[in-house]
Amino acid sequence: MSTANHIIQNGIPKCGNLWLYNILQRLQAAAGVPKKSYILDHPVHPGLKQMDLDIDYIADIDVIDIKAKRSYVTVRQTFCEPILDLAAYAQRCSLVWSHSPWEPEMSPEVYRQFDKFVYIIRDPRDAMVSKSHFAFTPYRQAMFPHNFKDTSDWLNQRLDHVMRQWFQHVNDHLVHGQQLGMYVIFYERLLLNLEEEISKLAQYLGFELKAEVIADIAEQVTAKNMKKAAQHHIRSHKLAGWRQSLTEAQVERVNDIARDLLTRLGYATTAAEFDPDHLPSVDLATYQAMTAPPPKQASLPRRVARNLRNLLK
Repeated sequence: MSTANHIIQNGIPKCGNLWLYNILQRLQAAAGVPKKSYILDHPVHPGLKQMDLDIDYIADIDVIDIKAKRSYVTVRQTFCEPILDLAAYAQRCSLVWSHSPWEPEMSPEVYRQFDKFVYIIRDPRDAMVSKSHFAFTPYRQAMFPHNFKDTSDWLNQRLDHVMRQWFQHVNDHLVHGQQLGMYVIFYERLLLNLEEEISKLAQYLGFELKAEVIADIAEQVTAKNMKKAAQHHIRSHKLAGWRQSLTEAQVERVNDIARDLLTRLGYATTAAEFDPDHLPSVDLATYQAMTAPPPKQASLPRRVARNLRNLLK
């Protein structure tokens, strides 16, 4: 049997995490890995299942929130419990999900408790557009009410924060990934070469699965099939949709913050540069040797900067 009995996945929100989770879950099942779950065995689970948590099976997912000094079992914003023994927790879970940013002291300790570590990356502009729509779903508006007028207003106000968050999250994990045996999978590669990427992922996990099994898993995780269980969480699987959603000024703001990292991963920095045949990739050894510089603070809009200069004259 494969050693991938205990897997942890991470990725910034709206980067295909639910998609990856469903793929990993099905790969483990096909490989005969016993299903283990801390949250399924927890006394609070029956009560959580009765709550509206947006996704039918969200209460069944083992989620870990990694903080500076301790990690926590969480279910949405509804349940939180400190993990006192990380090794024991990992042994009780076959698949764990996290969105947590890198914590220098705690993250390595957490990831080393698992057999395999998979990290998913998506073009941050598409992830950001997806987040802007997610903010207006019934669940998010009920749990996190806001004053944004529409998705355009959300993007304009949240862009700088979201991009700096993406840069830090991705860069930190790529810098340390090789030491942890981390496997990087790109949303865009899943989108265009689903069966091939699932097959590569299975190889990393040590699963020897027939081509027809891989093909069946790919069919089960299409956007159409997954949307049945996560209607508001999955809109569509679309490549470079940011070209129709972001203004030129917003694209410039993105590049002010994250051009270096976007380029190193192989993402186009302008709509004109976009080539659907050029997919992102990264070599962790090379990346670690050439650590990306910290994200730049977004520059002030030219009009505002000009007015400030005039006031200072």
